[in-house]
Amino acid sequence: MIIRALFSACTGLVPFATDLVGLGFPLLATAKAAIQEDSEACLNWTTYWTVFSAVLVFESLCEWLVRWLPLYPELKLAFACWLVLPRFRGAALLYDQLVSPYFLEFEDQIDEHLDAAHSSARRHLWRFIMFLVTEASALAGEKTMRVVQLGLGLLGVASAGGPSS
Repeated sequence: MIIRALFSACTGLVPFATDLVGLGFPLLATAKAAIQEDSEACLNWTTYWTVFSAVLVFESLCEWLVRWLPLYPELKLAFACWLVLPRFRGAALLYDQLVSPYFLEFEDQIDEHLDAAHSSARRHLWRFIMFLVTEASALAGEKTMRVVQLGLGLLGVASAGGPSS
């Protein structure tokens, strides 16, 4: 019973520790580098955030697979430490070996897809806004006409504009 309680407590702490190491510390360090206008530190943290974002995208695409891996939360914590800690320079290594060459090789295609996605999102958003405006106008028009008719009825005036008989 005690072992189960300890295991449950530790299991809950690992994701928190991973977020603290992978997000909390880099967030504060990035803000400090920006405030101090330390260009080298800003470059290092930009590299980290680029790699960490790529890892998160990969993880979300493969979530169905990684959740079955034993000790995955603990491995993710160790990986976050490896990425963040200056002693290992894991983020810089992954950036130099994987991320940068990939982006350089496929930069044109990535830009084309981003432009197409931007145009499509803008077009769909505009259509949605027009739909909302049209529907809201129609709904407002119906409600306004009901209020006018009710008001005219209370005044004893017919809907056509003349006095009611």
